[in-house]
Amino acid sequence: MSHSAESVSEKRSRRSGFISAVISALILSTTGVFIASLTRRFALPPLVLSFWREFFVFLILLIFLLLTHPESVRPVNQNFRFLIPYGFILAVFNGVWTFSVGLNGAAVGTVLVYTNPIFTALLGRLLLKERMTGLQWICIVLSIAGCVLVSECLTVPRESLNLQGILIGLLSGFFFAVYTLMGRRSGTSAGGGGTWSSLCWIFGIASVFMFLFNRLFLIIPFPGGVVAGSLFHLGGSVEGWTVLLMLAGLPTLLGYGFYNRSLRFLPSLTVSLIASSEPAFTAVLAFFILQERMSLPATAGSVLILCAVVLLQTGIPGRGSADSLTG
Repeated sequence: MSHSAESVSEKRSRRSGFISAVISALILSTTGVFIASLTRRFALPPLVLSFWREFFVFLILLIFLLLTHPESVRPVNQNFRFLIPYGFILAVFNGVWTFSVGLNGAAVGTVLVYTNPIFTALLGRLLLKERMTGLQWICIVLSIAGCVLVSECLTVPRESLNLQGILIGLLSGFFFAVYTLMGRRSGTSAGGGGTWSSLCWIFGIASVFMFLFNRLFLIIPFPGGVVAGSLFHLGGSVEGWTVLLMLAGLPTLLGYGFYNRSLRFLPSLTVSLIASSEPAFTAVLAFFILQERMSLPATAGSVLILCAVVLLQTGIPGRGSADSLTG
């Protein structure tokens, strides 16, 4: 194969990965609508919500794959030495993210989890030898500044902030970065079933760990609010179970599916930066769907985040895109 043919192939792969990452961020940005409904209207404890969210994704994927590609989900085809820690990291990330929101509130929690590009850059350099560029650092600064403005966390009263909450929030960003880096390896390490088969087992394993986390925090009370409870908290509420099933089957399954797919084609840092555009998409969707008025800082933050995403793909004229300069 000629060098020019390889170059065209690489460009197509990059474009495919970029589109998958943007679709992922757009789809995941709708999760807030479902989660807000479940936590506010049905008072569903966060760890219970996380368990069913992960279990339903596993169940939906398992049924779909058994009907279409049954050989892809056979345990013998899976590398569980990789998938078990991957599922554990997903469960820990969701658990820590839940604690962060409980301690910090949604605004500060959002900013802290989207510090993950910094951790991704550092860990990617250390573990995967992915080199950084000046343009990528610019994108990181734009992205985090945008998240700060969109979440409007600067207006949060200072007395509501605490060191424990901030540290847990930073941990959520760290574990999101670890999940991303493991996703970068999943194409070669997860087994022979492909992205959806791997995702099926990852969510199944994560649901087992989330079940254990929920049981643990029934015994150990969480300071600052109730995060665990009965798995059948929704009881006979058809509406509640329907919303929960929709949360799993639409934004979670498709969002994580496209996220993991994008990691097959793009460096982990590029994917994590595109993922940080989720708050901007959420703000725009809230404006058009829920008629929530966007403040001037939120609008400015959305512009900064989207500028970072555009720079990742187009780069500076004559110097290439940010992800094409990554080793």
